[in-house]
Order: sequence, then structure tokens, then C-alpha cells
Amino acid sequence: MDYSSEIMVKRLIWIFMVWASIIIILLHIYKPWHLIFISGLLLLSFTLQGINYPQCQPFLYYKLILYIEVILVFFLQMNDLSGYSRIYYYVLIADATITYSCLIGAGITGISIFANFISYYINSDNLYTRSFWDMVTVNSSVLLLFFSIMCLVKYEINQRRKISKMMYDLKVKSKLLEDTNIKLCDNANNIEDLTILKERNRIAREIHDTLGHTLTSVLIELEAGERLMKIDKESAAEKIGLAKGQVRKGLNDIRESVGILNKGKAVADFTASLKLLLDETARHGEIFVRYEISDMPPLTEFQEKALFRALQEGLTNGIKHGKSSAFIFLLNYDTNNLRFHLQDNGTGCDKIVFGFGLSAMEYRIREVGGILDITSSLQEGCCINITIPIKKRECMDED
Repeated sequence: MDYSSEIMVKRLIWIFMVWASIIIILLHIYKPWHLIFISGLLLLSFTLQGINYPQCQPFLYYKLILYIEVILVFFLQMNDLSGYSRIYYYVLIADATITYSCLIGAGITGISIFANFISYYINSDNLYTRSFWDMVTVNSSVLLLFFSIMCLVKYEINQRRKISKMMYDLKVKSKLLEDTNIKLCDNANNIEDLTILKERNRIAREIHDTLGHTLTSVLIELEAGERLMKIDKESAAEKIGLAKGQVRKGLNDIRESVGILNKGKAVADFTASLKLLLDETARHGEIFVRYEISDMPPLTEFQEKALFRALQEGLTNGIKHGKSSAFIFLLNYDTNNLRFHLQDNGTGCDKIVFGFGLSAMEYRIREVGGILDITSSLQEGCCINITIPIKKRECMDED
């Protein structure tokens, strides 16, 4: 039961109260007016408490009214020969338990049992008959049984209320995780663009430095050749030849740099991209990340992309689905194999389902000849291991 179900129970109790009051009033329509007055007063008090619910829960005043109502029921029972007035005890027990707590309900139950006993005691001719004690025992047992049932209902209400609160908190956290995931994706794209831009600027600086150095060297050689032209033509020709060589070397360097820019090869600094992704994820996701990246051999564009996307997907899944707060990332190169290891401390799972993200990761790793291994256990986090063989020709610098 949630709050709406609790309101429904309160309404059912109120309807039962109205029904009992109508019966009492009809049975005593020609009897002394104080019986009708007490019944009407009980109904009015109960109705006012229902209107103010749940605002009435914290106030001691309303709790004291419950005990006063028990006393009114006792006086009503003393003058009611029909016995219907005992119904009020059940109504008050249910109201006290559901509205407040089982402790308050236990107090009302105890007073009701005592009031019943006093009523039987006053109205009974002989206390030592079996029928008297049987009546007291039966009525007390029924009141206790009814109180136990109300406690179970109250327990169910509290459990449902806790579950509702937990569901609400989970929705809020899920929304926050979705927002964080969107930010991480945006940051990852920005990181990639930023590293490419940085590398372009670096290459532009290299072109500037190369061109400046080459032109300076050529100018020195030409000036020297000009001075030697009249004295030693062979030395002058040698200087001019050296100047030509410097020009050719400078042109080749510029062609290589421009070729990198045009073809998009090795634009992004791969190691810097990984570190930036890890640092930004730790900062924006409010998590702890420890990483170790060894010196990398030259990699192809597809290998770099496969590893970068695998790290990005692993971090995203760990935060979004695994509720991870810490990661360990290792990327090492040994004996012609590149080894990728990502471990988190998330909730984990017993069965890994390959959705779009993991399927894309597996496809990219297979495309570069690698092996993907994902292991996970419930409450033990998730571990992603990737092995990519690096051929010797990929490790050699091009001449």
C-alpha cells in the first residue's frame, strides 16, 4: 500500500464508523438523548480527524483525543444493552494503528480490553460464573486478533511507502546518471576535437620551424657561395649545391606535414587523448580513476579508434549501468601485443548482454585482429580485457 491505499483504508474505517453510529442512533432513538449525543460526538470527532489527516499525525492533541474517545465508548457501552457500541472499539483500534503506529494502537487495545472488562464486571450479576469469564476471554481475544491484523496492514503500508521512496530516489539518480552520461559523451567528442586541433597546431608550428630553419640555412649557404664566386668557383658551386639540398629537404618536410593534415593520419595524440578522456571522466563523473599507460608503438588509425572507443564505452557503461565510483585502467605493450585492461567497482552482473555499444566494441576489436574478453560477477564489478597483436611492420618507423 502506498499513500493512496492508506487513504482508502482510512475511508473504509470512516464508513464503518458511520454505519455503527447509525445503528446505535436507530436502536436508541426513543432512549435517553445522551446516548445519541455521545454517538454523534464520536462520529464528529472521527470525521474531523479524517479531514485533517495526515496533518494530525504529529500533534499530541489528536492522540489524546483517541483515549478520550475510548472513555466515551465506555460510557456508551454502559448504557447500551444491545452490545453494538463495542463496534467502536474496533474502529478506534484500527484508526490508532493506521494513523499513528502499532504502539499507539496497542495502548488503545489495552484500554479497550480493560473497559470491556469493567463493563462486564458492572453489568454482571455473578463474577464467578463460567459464562462471565468466557465472555471476557472471547472479547479480549477478538480485540487482540483484530489489533494484530491492523499491525500487519500498517507494516504493509510502511513497506510500500519505503519501496515508493526508493523507486523515486532511483528515478532521480537514473536521471542524474543520464545527464552525466550525456555530458561524458559530449566531453569525449570535444576531447577528440581538441586533441586533433592541438595536433594541427603542433604540426603548423613544426612547418613554421622547419621552413624557418631551412630558409635560414639556404640563405647562409647562398651568401657564402656569393662571396666565394670570385675567389673559388668550386667552393662556391659546393655551397650552392648544399643550398639546393636544404631546399629539397625543407620541401619534403613540408610535404609530409601537409600530407598528415590532408589525410588525417596521426593527427590526434593517442596517449594524450586517452589521458584527457580519463581525467575529464573523473572530473565530470565525480569518480576515482587510476591509470597507467606505457609507451605506445606506432598504431594504425583503426587501432587507435578501436581502443579509444572501447575505453569510452567501458567508462560509460560502468557509470551508467554499473553505478561505478572507481576505475583502474592499464594499457601496456609487450612482445608484439598491446594489452588493454579496464576494471570497475560497480554492481556487476551474472550475465553480460551485448547491446549496441558492446557489439560495436567487439566489431572494432575484431576488425583490427584483436580479442575482447569481458567478465563480470554480481557485486564484484566488471572487467574488460583486450589483446591486439602489433605486427613488426607496424612498429617500424617509416623512412
